[in-house]
Amino acid sequence: MEANLAATFDAGNSFNSKLKDTLEGLLGANNERKAEIDALRGDHDKLRADHDALENTTTRENDLRKNEVKSLEERTAKDNQARITDIAKLDGKLDSENSARKEEIKALDGWAKGENDSRKTEIANLKNFAES
Repeated sequence: MEANLAATFDAGNSFNSKLKDTLEGLLGANNERKAEIDALRGDHDKLRADHDALENTTTRENDLRKNEVKSLEERTAKDNQARITDIAKLDGKLDSENSARKEEIKALDGWAKGENDSRKTEIANLKNFAES
């Protein structure tokens, strides 16, 4: 009977120690998984922070580029308007100079015709004088 009791007790102890070893192994594996999950969360948080920083930087750079393009467009429009104004001024100046030249030519033409008419008259008078 004592042998049976000892065998039963040994069997129970053997089961309990195997159960204890199994539970300790599962707890250890669980703790390792928790550590891995925490590490992954840390990596994820770092990636999220890096992404947010990159997004902020690219948004800022994009805004700067948009402002630069807008400034260039405004400057180009201003320069274009200045050129249009300059061309209009030059057109006006050229029209004035052209009109002045036309008037000068008209005046010279009138003077030349007057000179020509007076010479014709002188020639006619000389001709009449020579014939008389």
